[in-house]
Amino acid sequence: MPTRIGLLFEFPTLNGGERSMLSLLDHWRSSAELEFVAFAPSAGRLAEDLQRRQVTLVPFHRQAQPPQTAPESAAELLRLCDQYRLDVLHANSLSMARLAGRMRTRIRTLAGSPATQRLCVTGHLRDMIRLSRTAVDELNENDFTVAVSQAVRDFHTQQGLCGARCRVIYNGISDARYAPQDRVEARRTALPGMAPAATVILNVGQISLRKSQADAAAAMIALQRSDPQRDLHLVVAGERYSMKPESIACEQALHQMFADAGMPQRLHLLGYRDDVPRLMNAASLLVHSARQEPFGRVLLEAAACGLPIIATNVGGTREMLRNGTDALLVPPASADAIEAAISSFLDDQEGPSRYAQSARARVAEQFTVAAAAGQLAHLWLECTTDRQH
Repeated sequence: MPTRIGLLFEFPTLNGGERSMLSLLDHWRSSAELEFVAFAPSAGRLAEDLQRRQVTLVPFHRQAQPPQTAPESAAELLRLCDQYRLDVLHANSLSMARLAGRMRTRIRTLAGSPATQRLCVTGHLRDMIRLSRTAVDELNENDFTVAVSQAVRDFHTQQGLCGARCRVIYNGISDARYAPQDRVEARRTALPGMAPAATVILNVGQISLRKSQADAAAAMIALQRSDPQRDLHLVVAGERYSMKPESIACEQALHQMFADAGMPQRLHLLGYRDDVPRLMNAASLLVHSARQEPFGRVLLEAAACGLPIIATNVGGTREMLRNGTDALLVPPASADAIEAAISSFLDDQEGPSRYAQSARARVAEQFTVAAAAGQLAHLWLECTTDRQH
């Protein structure tokens, strides 16, 4: 009998955490040892991708209307685990790992069914955020947690997370779409109207204070002003999901910065794009200006495409990319440092290509989907074996 895995998703969108899990599902597609069911919002890009992969989708809306209380959500999740006779429940985000922990407490205190008593509960930690004592206690109810980088593990163990039951499993990439393509053709199709000789600075990610696209914008504007003969363009692929006032102001500030500089035509906010590999091949370089980054999947993707990378030296980034070998890593929250790094790339005919080749080789060797899938499957096997005894 295959091991039945329930995957618990929080949002209906396709961001790094969701795409990383989908890539693992693709790797396991032909496995006879694992069988999957997804608990996720019933509509949205994630649901569409799960259905294309023929993964059983069970509607689960953490933000249901009217909203459920935490105990109600935990009770509903426990009911689904029992109904689908799961061996493992894996929460794909920190928030869902907290909910899974509440469910584990419910099983323990209310003496759940024999099947749920044997259920293995694991959770993915893809964020670096300050946690309350209650949140840490809920995470520690999981049999194991999985951190996407050593930086994430260290951050949370310092807050009280049980280190003995937290494993580091790096995200991996093996999607054949993320590979070098013909740059001229990629630019013609992905960025029609962009001059072939223009320098395209690409930023990929949700528009937010944490991703800090404003730092990349300030750097590019300063460079363009210092040399008006340059033809620089900032291309941002990503949406703003948050409706918080500070997030809305963050997006509006990008427009205002370029308008005030008299160069609104040099900012291109593309919104969500499903052709990111082609955009990466159409660009001149990637600038990842995040002020906090657990382990950016976009950096793996850019490296696999052979795109030169400038990134802030935060979180798990230094575990992936070596400064001065695979990329240029700069201090966070410093438009000046980003400007200097971009300028050095533009003035160096060979350096960016050398960095890109090194990063591509490193990612292909060190950060594969096969490795991530093998480690996570091994963790589940270890957990279920322990539960059976």
